[in-house]
Amino acid sequence: MFTINVPLPSFDGETVKALKKILVGVQEASEEGPIRGGVVSEGDAAAYALVWEWGNARQTQKGPKTVRGENPDGESVWLTIQAPMGYIRINEAEYIRIIEDQLGAMDLGNLETGQDIRKAMKAASGRAANLIAEVIKQFAPIDSGALRDSIGAADPDDPDLAMDEPEMELGEPRFVHKGLQKALRELTKRIK
Repeated sequence: MFTINVPLPSFDGETVKALKKILVGVQEASEEGPIRGGVVSEGDAAAYALVWEWGNARQTQKGPKTVRGENPDGESVWLTIQAPMGYIRINEAEYIRIIEDQLGAMDLGNLETGQDIRKAMKAASGRAANLIAEVIKQFAPIDSGALRDSIGAADPDDPDLAMDEPEMELGEPRFVHKGLQKALRELTKRIK
């Protein structure tokens, strides 16, 4: 038989207290529910902002600036020739990268309470939403320019973000808070 003994890291009393305090803060923050963020279209363009992503349900034949395409629900619909693959979902991987970057940029070194953590995460959410809004604007179809001008970050406290609309959300997340995990690893290194 071959045996190998790997000692577990030991922490002094001060480190254990600091870790417990941080974990209590993380638990407090998570018990309050998710931190939300989002992008909205406001004003007159909001009436048609999603038509260019999901198609016009009333349209039955080709129009002057339309082409047959598939919407996020997999349905064959009439979409604009400027964005035949939609203009929102095509950059989903970029949105996930932005979210990971913003979570990873959080400095958890001085955060101890759930309120501190939630405030930092709201700030990260706001930064991510602003960056994502800029990407969406860049790919939005141009007609009068009203659509691009109408796109912006939602206030993280906007009650509309808490609405349960799964068909409007990004696909299944392909990340597990890598940015937050990285920040926690850095924090534990500093405590040691």
